[in-house]
Amino acid sequence: MLKIEEKIKALELRRKGLTYKEILKQVPVAKSTLSLWLREVGLSKTQKQRITQKQIKASQRGGDTRIQLGLKLSLYLVGSFG
Repeated sequence: MLKIEEKIKALELRRKGLTYKEILKQVPVAKSTLSLWLREVGLSKTQKQRITQKQIKASQRGGDTRIQLGLKLSLYLVGSFG
């Protein structure tokens, strides 16, 4: 795909409210390039809310994973020294 075609596709996807990560799956460019291309694209309130909700869910998944790893480590340490 030519760079101009990639840029057009990225702009279309962003206008639909997709996140950078979602766009990068379809448009293989550096994240910095994507940022330069998309910095002028505004998002509607609904689109911003969708992206914020995705960020919150990702953060919660990360926190859950850290808790699970901490519990596994605690059980391992108790088993090793107990």
